[in-house]
Amino acid sequence: QRGHFDEARELFLLATELAESSSNARAQSTLIAMRANYVVETKEWSGDIANKDLSVDEVGPETAQRDAFIRGLVALKLGDEETAADAVREVRAFADAVEEPSIVMETMARLLEGLALLEVGESEPGLRAVREAAELEDSLPLDFGPPNPPKPSHEILGEILLSLNRATEAQLEFEKALERAPRRIQSLFGLAEAADLAGDSAASARAQELLEDILLQPATDTVESPR
Repeated sequence: QRGHFDEARELFLLATELAESSSNARAQSTLIAMRANYVVETKEWSGDIANKDLSVDEVGPETAQRDAFIRGLVALKLGDEETAADAVREVRAFADAVEEPSIVMETMARLLEGLALLEVGESEPGLRAVREAAELEDSLPLDFGPPNPPKPSHEILGEILLSLNRATEAQLEFEKALERAPRRIQSLFGLAEAADLAGDSAASARAQELLEDILLQPATDTVESPR
């Protein structure tokens, strides 16, 4: 979160060795979660970690779905329409195959479906799907640790609205994201930009001050703006 990306990379490589040598569910699940968080936080969409094939043979459906979700997100960022479409179908299939899918599983399915629609210019259906995902995520209890889904729905929605020049709406979404995950860097970046564009200079200044407070703490690398 604070930019310790070199350390995170080293930990991922160590976890990879463990998972490949043991082939047990816990090791595979840990590796999938680490990859998801690393890719979302660094935005290294074309890097080796983002595009590494991970085994899901021993993990449960929600963990396997998370891996498919990240593969789909990476494909969308790289403009790989065929891989993205396959991942959208795979993520939905995981949710539909479970008799009572968890809220997280349905959230990830709707998120990726919405992002895929937006990628092909279907703005309103895409936004509707992402909003539905955000409403589902809001029903989850607040928890500590990395976000699950790997990228919060309200943060995604805020970034989409910013790209559509809907800054006031985007500001509200980033504020909602921060209610669930205070001090989250990407949401703070988004809030600072959205509030500035919406004319809310006070809110923008508060977000920037908090970012400075977080980022002035020792870190091994730099955190970039989500845009």
